[in-house]
Parts: sequence; C-alpha cells; structure tokens
Amino acid sequence: MSRPESRRNHSIAPLSEITPSQTPGTWTPKNIATRSFENLVALARDQELRKEAKKLVWRDKGEHPTELTTVEECFNHAWKGGKRAGTLGFGIRAGVNLFLLLFRIIRTPRKLKFALVRHAVFGSDSFRFAAMMGTFVAVYKFFVNALPLIPNDKLPTILQYTPPAVQSEIESGIQSSEGPLYMRKKEKQADGETTDPKPPSKDVFARKPVARWHALVAGALAGLAVAFETPDRRLTIAQQIFVRGLQGSYNYWSKLFGIRIPFGDVMVFSLCCGQIMYAFLLSPSTIPRSYRVWIQRASKVPAACVRMNHDLTRTGKFKLDDIKELIDWKVGILTAN
Repeated sequence: MSRPESRRNHSIAPLSEITPSQTPGTWTPKNIATRSFENLVALARDQELRKEAKKLVWRDKGEHPTELTTVEECFNHAWKGGKRAGTLGFGIRAGVNLFLLLFRIIRTPRKLKFALVRHAVFGSDSFRFAAMMGTFVAVYKFFVNALPLIPNDKLPTILQYTPPAVQSEIESGIQSSEGPLYMRKKEKQADGETTDPKPPSKDVFARKPVARWHALVAGALAGLAVAFETPDRRLTIAQQIFVRGLQGSYNYWSKLFGIRIPFGDVMVFSLCCGQIMYAFLLSPSTIPRSYRVWIQRASKVPAACVRMNHDLTRTGKFKLDDIKELIDWKVGILTAN
C-alpha cells in the first residue's frame, strides 16, 4: 500500500516531465486524465508556435504576393526580407562549418578546440555568406516591387507593358507568357468523378505579376551581392546561380511548349560530371582548392601526372621535376587502386 501523504504532496505535471521520483505510488483515472489533458494543451501550443514560425517564411495557402504602393513600403518589405535571409544564411553557414568541423576536431589538441568552434560559428565565412544572402534578397525585393511603381506612360516604348491580372489568371486557369507562373500538381481522377474548384494550395506557386525586364534588372543588381564573398568563391557561386537560372528557364519553356527529353536528368548529370573533370584536369583555377584536393585524393592518381597532362595539353611541354617525382614514386598504381 502506498502512503496517503505521498499522494497529497505530489504535484501533477505533464507526462513528458514526470520522472520516476515524481511518479505517485498509485495511478488513478483522474490523475491520468489530468496529465493527458495537460499534454494535449502543451502539444496544441507547440503546433501553434510552429505555425507562427512557418508564417515568417511561407505565405498562407492561396495568399497572393504583397501589394506595395509606395517606395517606403517597398524599402520596409525588402529590409524585413533581407534580415530574414541574412539570419537564415548565417545559421546555415555556421551549421555547415560545425558539421565539417566534427570530422577533424577529434584529432585536434584540446587547447585549440574552442578556437576552432568559435571560428566555425563566428568566423568571416558565416558573416560573408549572411551578408551576401541578405543583400541579394533585399536588393531583389526592393527593385522588383519598386520598378512597377513607375507610370507606364513615362517609360520608353520598348519598356512599356500591360500589367497582368493575377485573380483572373487563377480563376480561369489560363497561363500567359506575360503573366505569373503557376505550377499545379497533376492528380488522377476516376472516370465520371467531378471535383469542386479549390483555392490555390501549396502546390500552386504564384509569381508576382511584373514585366520581365523588372525581374531582369532586379536580378542583375541583386547579383552584385556576390562581391561579399571571397574572390575564390565568387566564380563558383556565380556558376551555380547561372546554372540554376538555366534550369528554371528550361522548366518554364518545357511546360509551356510540352518539351520532354527522356532521361534528361541523367544526361545533365553526366554533363556536370564532365564539366567538373574538365576543370580538374585542364582548368584547375575554376574550382575551389579544397574541392580540387579532394578529387586528387579520391582518384589516387599522382599529382605529377595531373600536372603533366595539364602542361602538355596547354603548352606542349612538361617539367622535369614531375618526371623525377614519378620515377621516385614508391606506391604501385595497381596496389593503390
């Protein structure tokens, strides 16, 4: 039998917070029901916090882009977006640096571990990446929302455009090359089954209805944010942005004209791998040094061979020091591979 005083002095807490020392001697239906109710309340609060955090990044289902009518509103909107993007960029870069540090911090002396962790989180790389992301988003948001405020009749003839109507496009389901882009998820329906029209959901992505030259100018100015990165990373980031732009353009035109290439992903992957190996062998300055060193180690090919191949292809000559290094190389090719 359990002692009555132990039950009187016990304070009810959620199930997730109860420890063996707090567990009463006897479980009663009233205690179980009370704790279950408290857990449901805590779960509901947690879900509400998640929804509020999600609203900071994503718009609600069917919600249109923000309509801005003054330059001040455009600046405030861009400032908020830039701060959010910069914070996320700082967290992502710091998290990646910490993840990479975990693989080599074990072999690091104890007195250097704190310095390495501090540099990984608060180093210049994290701040540079955050500045680049924040500036890119802020500049793009400002100009893509501010340029449409210029009266259409005051623009040169070549830049004049007809503003598309967002609501009519959604209701009619017709896509226009000048209007916003909507991507709908295809669902199979049974024969004879009818469904009521539904509002735009998370499968429908609405783009702000602006002229193409607005997005072109805003993107070109926002691309200057890559200057915050170090010179050896600028080229890599610029290449990635350019390739992603080509991918988005192809996706748009392929859906518009119904173009479909079988095994296109495999061919693109093969081309990317070929581009990387070409850069490694014949144009090593176009890829980061760390990536080049990793390929060199993974291939288990003598570095002198790669240098000789590069020199013979580019200049038709090679260095005698590379030949001497290969002659003195003690590791057998077949054994190492």
